[in-house]
Amino acid sequence: MINGDDICIVCINPAFANAGVLQKALNCKIVAEKLEFKGFHKVCTKPVGSISNIPEAKHYIFAGSGVLLRIDASKLKGRKSVIISDSHYLEHTEAIDKIIEDNNMEVSCMIDLWDVCKHEKRAYFQPFEQFDVDNTKSDVLTVCHSPSVKVKTNQKGSAQIESVVKRIQDENRVGNLNYMCITDETWSGTIKRKASAQVFVDQLVMKNHYASKGYRGGIGKSGLEGMLLKCLTISSGNPIETDVPAPPYVIANSSGELYMKMCYYLESPNVRSKMIERQFEWARKYTSLENVAKRILQNKSEI
Repeated sequence: MINGDDICIVCINPAFANAGVLQKALNCKIVAEKLEFKGFHKVCTKPVGSISNIPEAKHYIFAGSGVLLRIDASKLKGRKSVIISDSHYLEHTEAIDKIIEDNNMEVSCMIDLWDVCKHEKRAYFQPFEQFDVDNTKSDVLTVCHSPSVKVKTNQKGSAQIESVVKRIQDENRVGNLNYMCITDETWSGTIKRKASAQVFVDQLVMKNHYASKGYRGGIGKSGLEGMLLKCLTISSGNPIETDVPAPPYVIANSSGELYMKMCYYLESPNVRSKMIERQFEWARKYTSLENVAKRILQNKSEI
């Protein structure tokens, strides 16, 4: 385990960038603006302090760029790293970019925001421990989507995803087909329910969420969970090149493309199984606590 006595994670809540698990990986201090009902803070190995009283540290890691708008980073002395993983960056790009530049921060970025972020950066994938859940798949083919409260604003294209699944159901393309949309559930509860699905759709971003900034979605925390739970994982997104091999999720950027690809994999169990295994092996490697901890601690010159 890395000695994290000189490191402090600063976040809005421990769900951002999966900061709770990152804290466990680094065994460091962590402060947050608030906790939330999903219970991400329960994985932390140390108490979660408050951003109103940030302790001294040699290395500050801002988990989620939105927290930079809640604090004065210039008052914190030492090395500073930010993880861009949240929609706050889409809402306040210029303001956050200025804070990053003024404080000479090192930048890690989730791939769904890669094209928006113009800084020198490394790819960031949230860390995960092995899930202690029953991964037995449902006897009935099941497509899962877990937008949580974002279902109300359709930020993840939930309405379009449900419409595509209903079309497949109405056409009886694969016999019985179940649709599971998970909202207002704890993290552990979401994982348990998601584990039973054969297919997971992370998001379908079209004109519903920051399309004006070129945002197309991509694999986020939910999508990584889907891969690790051995669900065939689909999401909208742009093919990109980063400093690590791209995650092999199935890309679908329209309702029509989602329909075609979902039908293909639902009707082809052998092909689906091979892709699930490929996705699982990639996710197991690049979301491991050791891998993520090592990358986040790299010096800027090593990016």
